[in-house]
Amino acid sequence: MLNFIAGVRPSSPAPSSRHLAISSQHLVGQARAHQVMGNLEDAKKSYSEAVNKAKTEHEKKPGDRQAKEAFDAIRNESFTFLSGLQEPATAATVGEHSPTSRTLNQLLPTNLNDAATQRPLSAQRVHDTSIALSNAIKPDFVEKRSSLSELGLVQTTTPTEEKNAQVEYLFEKALSTLGSLELPNKSSLFLVYAHDNPSYGKAEAAISRYLIDKLSQIQVNLYSDQTPMGKPSSRAVEDWKEDGKLEDILTSQLCLLPTRLRNDVEPVDKVVVCCSEVLEKYLDWPYYGAFYRELREAYRKDCEQKGTSAIRKVVKAFSQEAGYQAGFHHVLTEMAFLQIRVEQLKDQHGIIPVSLTPKSSKQCLGSFIASTTVRMEDISRFEEQAKAGREVYLNQGQHLVLFKLIERLLMGSDEAQTFLNKFWQGYDKCIFRLNKESSTPGELEFTKLVDSIFGGIEKTLRDQLVLATLQQH
Repeated sequence: MLNFIAGVRPSSPAPSSRHLAISSQHLVGQARAHQVMGNLEDAKKSYSEAVNKAKTEHEKKPGDRQAKEAFDAIRNESFTFLSGLQEPATAATVGEHSPTSRTLNQLLPTNLNDAATQRPLSAQRVHDTSIALSNAIKPDFVEKRSSLSELGLVQTTTPTEEKNAQVEYLFEKALSTLGSLELPNKSSLFLVYAHDNPSYGKAEAAISRYLIDKLSQIQVNLYSDQTPMGKPSSRAVEDWKEDGKLEDILTSQLCLLPTRLRNDVEPVDKVVVCCSEVLEKYLDWPYYGAFYRELREAYRKDCEQKGTSAIRKVVKAFSQEAGYQAGFHHVLTEMAFLQIRVEQLKDQHGIIPVSLTPKSSKQCLGSFIASTTVRMEDISRFEEQAKAGREVYLNQGQHLVLFKLIERLLMGSDEAQTFLNKFWQGYDKCIFRLNKESSTPGELEFTKLVDSIFGGIEKTLRDQLVLATLQQH
């Protein structure tokens, strides 16, 4: 599920609203935004606060696996950042070894209805959101009044690199702000992707991990084959020693099925399928058709028996028996589960195709989802534009896909839709201006640009508050 925690800037007085609190993920988002812009001391402070907050969250829920994993991940990220500070002074420049490039490399345009046509918000919800925005989105440039040289931007070697840093800052700022909103309409999400395997082609798994990382910043209850969901079924300890990993991965994949087979594994609302050349080649496995048919029959039996033993038997046979094992990959189980999902849920399947390599979504999913299903081709499209010599900013395709995904996940939230409507207008304006001008906007210009985007969001939310209040009277 999506859990947005409202937050305030550390220097701002905390509003007296029960909806506002600072989460560890929000603090990590702030740290990353500071790191992108070269504010290393502020990033260091935010990482320290994030680690302490994550530790507190974990101690409050000692049996919560996700809280433990979040604490470990934040602690490791903080350690990596602090280790990087010990590198030579050349790391201060925006280049191959800089903190900025490390962050970026580790790592729709669908128009929504105008805010005036949306359902009126409750006065309290808009008021709380407005307070959160007022404290969370004030641009660092305005607050600090520091020069771009102090932010490290003038140390970049080309105007393009300077623009890359500004676009990334704007994106991180938006993501952090969106993560500060507490939104009532929540969805769960599973992300399917193939890991890198050069012998099969391009997988672009780093992009999939980038999407996972950024979605996690807004508190998405996000699952993949690397994040087990639910507890292992009862079995002998000696059996687990041999194929416990297989069982653990399969348990996490059960949430893709349309029907709950275990009490602790609930079907997810949405599924993002990151399609690639590697996934295409995997699906050419000559036994995939037989594997899918046997899984479909096993699913029918398990639905009747309220268990998962039949499915586990089929997966174990195809993944471990000599005749099948060589071409088996765990992502094939996920694809077969998605076919079963589509058969039962029809056009309510909730699958969102994302092409990481050109036209791969059609090749991977075209055999069982409708051709009218919206496919996100922005990443490969921007890569083609860059190859053609057009100006494309770092991670620009990923930015578009990520916010398109967020739009799909939060379609029922008035606050999120208002935010995304206004943000897209500002983001497009920023990109248009950067493309039009050969030089990078100066400090004052960029300050005004950022301020106008987030100030416009706050104004729109306040206008909705007035409208909602008038309608209640």
